[in-house]
Amino acid sequence: MDQNDKQNIKADIDNYFDREISPKDRGAAYAQFASMYTRVSNKINRSYLNALNSAIGLLKSVNSAERIATDAVDAAEIKSRIQEMAV
Repeated sequence: MDQNDKQNIKADIDNYFDREISPKDRGAAYAQFASMYTRVSNKINRSYLNALNSAIGLLKSVNSAERIATDAVDAAEIKSRIQEMAV
């Protein structure tokens, strides 16, 4: 693509955006924008929900590990106290 082609393309783009837009075209543009916004918003919300679900799963794992560790410590402490009583 040479410099002349680039200038022609730029002129075409400038002319397109400088012209008067009919109400029908304006409405179509708004509808297209609303559709794109909805798709992007839904994609962001799905990603956010997936991240939250992953975080919830991780927190459940941490809570489970903490519960197991606490139960093990409690069991060890109880055994230790029983052994102290037996002595």
